[in-house]
Amino acid sequence: MILVRGRSGSNVIGDYDLDAWKLYRVSDLQRVLVREGPGELKSVSNSLIVFRKGDVLAAESLDGRRSKEMTVPAKSVCGSIRAEPAGLEHLYVDGCGREGAIRDLEWRMVRSVAEPEGWGVRHGWTLDGSRVLFDHYTRTISFLERALETAIALLSLGLGVADQPANGERIQVVDTRSGGVCFDWASPLRPLGPAGEFHADISPSGRLVAAVAWGNLMIYKLPKTCD
Repeated sequence: MILVRGRSGSNVIGDYDLDAWKLYRVSDLQRVLVREGPGELKSVSNSLIVFRKGDVLAAESLDGRRSKEMTVPAKSVCGSIRAEPAGLEHLYVDGCGREGAIRDLEWRMVRSVAEPEGWGVRHGWTLDGSRVLFDHYTRTISFLERALETAIALLSLGLGVADQPANGERIQVVDTRSGGVCFDWASPLRPLGPAGEFHADISPSGRLVAAVAWGNLMIYKLPKTCD
């Protein structure tokens, strides 16, 4: 079973297993079942859920009365598509080499969002979807090391170089309305903790960022506007 947490400040969580999902509202340490359905649950918030059923992504209101779908490539072609609420009226979609994009609830493109280099397993969001936090792992090597890896890969038809681990980490907050960067902190030669974990999050208001680096908690205040 895979747990799907809600946005920062949300009291809705979900889980899915064997192509079926359940949605819960949490209060006073109790879980109350809201609804359930078929498919793979991708993300949840206090107002929307997004799930994949076959080759379709669906965005629905919590009660299921409002639902819009978008056809996506089969999992055998692209199994890494991410889709999640970005506030009450928008979605954020990326994956399979596509640049991140804000879409409306009709799945129409609104604007692209430039993600920082590297890779990450999840995003941090404000409640209104106006800011998104990326916590990405990076790998920085010298020109000589990169040239040597490229040569080995070419001579061995791609079989001679195993996947290399990340050796750095970058946290960035982007304003999804303007594309401006609100916060950018890089540790190019040392991850903040074990690779694959999420070491930072943004407050529901979008005014604070908390990061855990090498066992230390740090909190940063963000500007009202981002250039």
